[in-house]
Amino acid sequence: MFAITCPTLKRLILEHLVERMEEGPDALDELLRTGVDPLLLDMLRQRPARDFVNAAKVEQLVITANFDGRAVIASFGRLDAIKRDNEMREYFVINGAPPELLSQLFKLSVDEIRTLRSVLFKGTQSGRPKFPPVALRERIHNDWARLAKEQPAAQVRERLYQLHLLHDAWTIQSLWCTLNEFEENPSVRRRSAR
Repeated sequence: MFAITCPTLKRLILEHLVERMEEGPDALDELLRTGVDPLLLDMLRQRPARDFVNAAKVEQLVITANFDGRAVIASFGRLDAIKRDNEMREYFVINGAPPELLSQLFKLSVDEIRTLRSVLFKGTQSGRPKFPPVALRERIHNDWARLAKEQPAAQVRERLYQLHLLHDAWTIQSLWCTLNEFEENPSVRRRSAR
């Protein structure tokens, strides 16, 4: 637990109490259950806003707070994961991943894919993708197997990203088709098991 000494934060907390009361009886009940004095709530409700500003400047007004540090860390971790996911999705679009693959790897709708491709993808993709030469295709298969062995818990999209970094002269579509050249119906699920 720590003391809040900033007058602005003190004022915001007092105002927040009033806003919570105005949300309805359930919010008021919640404040009462958490131990907020009903006399305090009644007094705050009747005060003009300028009183909150002045009261917050008084040093004797002590407001303390606590928070769950692990929850804060977890929240930032989730934000980082969302950011990484967005960056990865954009990378795949920019580097020519086919719509079917984008849909499977990132759970995107057809409309979302169309919008992303219209904004981010500057290349052209029609017809069959260009395959790398046979010797390079063999190296691509070997690199994919090595990545799967080195990163067994990694998602397919992470390994495909790593593979593209090794072979960035080729589109992700060309790499994906190379990985699935012996499959009748290429699928993310099939490749994820390897």
